[in-house]
Amino acid sequence: MPIAVAAAAAASLSFAAAAFATTYTVNTAADNPAFAGECAGLPADCSLREALDRAQSGDTVVIPASAASYVIVDQRIPVRGGVSIEGAGASASTVSGAGIDQAFELLGGAPVRLAGLSIIDTFNDSGEPEAGAINGEASEGDDLTLEGVSIRDSASLDGYGGAIEDGSAVTVRHSRFSEDSATLGGGGAIDIFPGKEPSLSVSDSVFEGDSAGPYGGGALLVEGGASMSVTASTFDGDTAADGAPGGAIQLDAGSTGTIYNSTFTADSAGSGGAVSSEASQLALVNDTLAGNGAEVGAGLAVGAGKTSAENTIFAAPLGGGANCSGKVSSAGHNLDEATPSSCGLSPKAADIVGANPLLGALAANSSIDPTAGGPPETLAPAPVSPALGAGSAVGCSLVGSLDERGFPRPGSGSSCDVGAYETLAPVPTSTTISLSPGASVFGDAVTLSASVHGTETLPGAVPGPQGSVEFRDGSLLLGDAPVGAGGTAVLQTSALPLGEQMVSAVYGGDAVHTGSSAAAVPEQVAPATPSPTLSALRETRRAWREGKLVARASARSHRPPVGTTFSFSLNTAATVQFAFARTLSGRSVGGRCVAGTRRNRRRRACVRSVTVATLDVQLPRAGRGELLFQGRLTRALHLPPGHYLAVVRARNSVGSSPASSIGFTILPS
Repeated sequence: MPIAVAAAAAASLSFAAAAFATTYTVNTAADNPAFAGECAGLPADCSLREALDRAQSGDTVVIPASAASYVIVDQRIPVRGGVSIEGAGASASTVSGAGIDQAFELLGGAPVRLAGLSIIDTFNDSGEPEAGAINGEASEGDDLTLEGVSIRDSASLDGYGGAIEDGSAVTVRHSRFSEDSATLGGGGAIDIFPGKEPSLSVSDSVFEGDSAGPYGGGALLVEGGASMSVTASTFDGDTAADGAPGGAIQLDAGSTGTIYNSTFTADSAGSGGAVSSEASQLALVNDTLAGNGAEVGAGLAVGAGKTSAENTIFAAPLGGGANCSGKVSSAGHNLDEATPSSCGLSPKAADIVGANPLLGALAANSSIDPTAGGPPETLAPAPVSPALGAGSAVGCSLVGSLDERGFPRPGSGSSCDVGAYETLAPVPTSTTISLSPGASVFGDAVTLSASVHGTETLPGAVPGPQGSVEFRDGSLLLGDAPVGAGGTAVLQTSALPLGEQMVSAVYGGDAVHTGSSAAAVPEQVAPATPSPTLSALRETRRAWREGKLVARASARSHRPPVGTTFSFSLNTAATVQFAFARTLSGRSVGGRCVAGTRRNRRRRACVRSVTVATLDVQLPRAGRGELLFQGRLTRALHLPPGHYLAVVRARNSVGSSPASSIGFTILPS
């Protein structure tokens, strides 16, 4: 991998001198130690460790796509504040701890940003209660942002934060944490401890299969003094072991938090299978807690402090038991499947009690959120779910009038749904079709293009039409094609029959959009070989003497002393037939021209023609053709002197041209 070192000046009107930022591109997967001449542009002189050793605040370290992981084998790598680490995508750039080392140590002083990479198989081997992958210090202001990052199989045996531990502001967007663990501590994925303005902001992210020990928070542990905001994220199968609290999230006393538009399922703990809160204040709005399990509070366990819920579903506790434990303050329009409500819900607050929300299985549900490893999956309610249209407008506005996927609220009625998922009314579509070329020859390929578009203006998170389009010629199915980017489906076919065809397109719809049909458009399919046309029939002499040469096709090189040259133009290869008819004088009798005699000499004279010979000439291509003719058709057959009419036609396998005629006279020798 080549090294690329670039400098870009960032000018500021308030400074006389320009500040420079440098980009260092890693050019080896080896974990080479730092040295004085590192990253100077030589082959394999810029390992990840060397690049981060050189990088200062404002610089960027690029980790290119590679089939091999960038393996850390010599302890964690220090990262100065203000540095950005950018990969080519979570599926393309991977940093590995090989199961024995941590990844990064934040040195503080300015925010650090990680984007577009995976961190796998890291392990806290420091001997300190630190994180398994990324460790921040309490007093340094180690603000950290993750964008499109995946951290998998990161472990801290006796520490906190299986993946990340930090005491400053941590922002996580479009990221994924899988199978991370803090076995004897807390925060299977992330631990936020009291430090310098500690906070955790999570959006559009997934936590799956993370686990923590006795201090709880299978995915997230938010310690006292820290704040947490979770939005549009899914927690699936996270665990707090050995009776610990908070299968997915544990908020300690003195913390605060909000959880909006998020899904919790298959999470488990001793208390609070999904969420356990001792926070001074926690608000749940438009969340779905379903299929979680705990001895106390399968979905939510509340201790001291105030926890409120609005537009939120509590359903299907694993192994039975109650959905909630402790006092939940209802802000209205929640749903508790159990009767009576263990969450303290009441129809007086417009809550729904004792109704099954009829949720489907966890699935992507048409989401196109660009989260590493795939969009957060959701639990979609059935079309007859009591959660549909039962939410409050206030709650919907708090979550930005969008659901977890970014779909609009309300979606199918005047009121929004309860839970993290909003049912969207089928979006109408329109389909048009175009053909190229508009006229074709039988057997040639014709490109059929259909354009499918929704007829409503929707947020960008709603995918465009997907599925497929059928192309038809009347009732004949020509084939189908998937709808790609931009709503276009393209099919090439050579199956159109001869003649004018009417080609149409039928879009079948998808989970979001209704089907639609395009008005048929015509396609004129001509034969592969056109019917011949003969034009510009000429002769060089109208009167000439018979020669001895047998007629033959020839390019005209000179005027022959005898005979004539017939010339003509053809639009295609064809056989040209000359029918020679001798013209004779006669008398008109009863409308017919018959041979003249002395007996009927007074009757009106006429001219009659008698076909005496035919001659076929094969022309192998279109264009100008000539026939050198001296009266002989073969050595034995010739035309005697007299007046003649040549009737000329061209024919091929498709048809014949109209007849053209030309007269001539053969003079006696």
